[in-house]
Amino acid sequence: MKNIRDYTPDKYENEKEFTLIEPHIYQTMEMRSDNGISLEGISDKEVEKALREMNDWKKGEGREEEFLYMDYNGIRYYKDSDDNDEDYTIFKEEDLKPIFVTSIVFEPEPELGENDPSNPLVSQYPLCDILDEYMVYCWDDYKTENEQDKVNSYVEFASPDINDIIKLREAIIGKRVYNVQEGEFVNLKIE
Repeated sequence: MKNIRDYTPDKYENEKEFTLIEPHIYQTMEMRSDNGISLEGISDKEVEKALREMNDWKKGEGREEEFLYMDYNGIRYYKDSDDNDEDYTIFKEEDLKPIFVTSIVFEPEPELGENDPSNPLVSQYPLCDILDEYMVYCWDDYKTENEQDKVNSYVEFASPDINDIIKLREAIIGKRVYNVQEGEFVNLKIE
């Protein structure tokens, strides 16, 4: 990865979804998974008592298929579909949490084992080592940009901790990042 620089996609202009916190760092909210559901037990005993007195539980579909659900006072509640015990746990979907994102564009280096820039997939390495080193994760892989640009690659990083994003940016923007074999180990190099 060389010539690493900021990338500001059009989606960041949506001020309802992205809030500029610092130059090239935006706050947004996690997205709900299409494949699974993240639940937490409810702690409101009055709501729990009211739900236990109702028999309107319905079989979930899609990502909710493993649960029975009920909508009550504008909130969807869940219980295990195979739980016939009287002392079952009632859940609600975890609240979305804010995350911080930043995007970069860079030139891949196939001579160092990275994908050719014409390949729409961003190389796994050194990207995975960057994710581990700075405790961030990939949020958007910019499929369209990576398919259309035959010179550069694009990626968006995310973290619930803005300091992780700040450290990442300070470390790699304007730098060259690559992996090098040193004895038995492959090490991340930033210069």
